[in-house]
Amino acid sequence: MVIVRKLAYILFFSYCLLNSSCGEVRLKRFTPKEFVNNVNVPRAQYIRDSIQIQDTLKSYLKEHRYSFYSKEYFDSTQIIIDTIIYDNSHKKFIVFVMVKNPTNRQVQPNSNWYFDATSYIGAKSGEDIRLAWVGPNFSNAVNQSELSNIIRSAYFTEFATSDTIGNNMYKYNMNDTRFWQSSIWEKINKVSGESR
Repeated sequence: MVIVRKLAYILFFSYCLLNSSCGEVRLKRFTPKEFVNNVNVPRAQYIRDSIQIQDTLKSYLKEHRYSFYSKEYFDSTQIIIDTIIYDNSHKKFIVFVMVKNPTNRQVQPNSNWYFDATSYIGAKSGEDIRLAWVGPNFSNAVNQSELSNIIRSAYFTEFATSDTIGNNMYKYNMNDTRFWQSSIWEKINKVSGESR
């Protein structure tokens, strides 16, 4: 009886250890205060950039490219620029994008709309804006403001977490000033080689 009990404990402990080490459990990693990005831009520039970013994203949606690859996005999909974060030069930026989709295509809709969200990084050169999809994606939220809070928390406290084997997927959170020099910006160079 004692041996069976010990074996049960060992099996249970092994299961818990294996499950916690192989799962996608992410711990929050807060950006140190001295590195929190607090760059402000004039309102006119923010609005102008928002419109230009939205126009670029609409072309991606029509062509079902990048985060808009799914056919669930169509003419009735609305693109919402949730947040733009700039570097000191105002030439690099991060965009939190939300989409609002009607539920009339769903078999059993539980509301009139659902929201998805993702992120892009961008660079400006004169009047030209280039965007590269970063992700991750957040899907099927029924409340826009709750989703906005979720993505901020994820991009500001969980983006710089380790993957399941201990490697840093991304070294810094998106609200970290050191993020602007990270290797993720190589994605912009790859996008600039593609045709729009």
